[in-house]
Amino acid sequence: MKIVRLKTAVIEGNFDWTFVRIETDEGIQGLGECFFAPGLTSILRSLEPVILGEDFRDVRRLFRKLQLATSGAGSVAGIVYNAISGIEASRSVGRVRTMARGTDLSTARRKVPG
Repeated sequence: MKIVRLKTAVIEGNFDWTFVRIETDEGIQGLGECFFAPGLTSILRSLEPVILGEDFRDVRRLFRKLQLATSGAGSVAGIVYNAISGIEASRSVGRVRTMARGTDLSTARRKVPG
């Protein structure tokens, strides 16, 4: 299963919430959230070509690819990592991966010991 689309939405509330949706070629969607900062949706859009066609199951490789794609901007923290956090395993990609295994996310969390 490959990533075919990344979409963003900003919802106004007590502060702006930025949501990221990842879609796969098999119609599975994952939804993540990242802390709002000015320009965040533009950064997310610029990262879409980096992840298109990638296998979402290889989370470490995907995260590293995003890191390398943004390191030329001189950033190892800050807003760029806000964007990456909306994409990486604990967010959108993790949700997609869980759904692909046929497991509901709330059920998967209950099965984790501790």
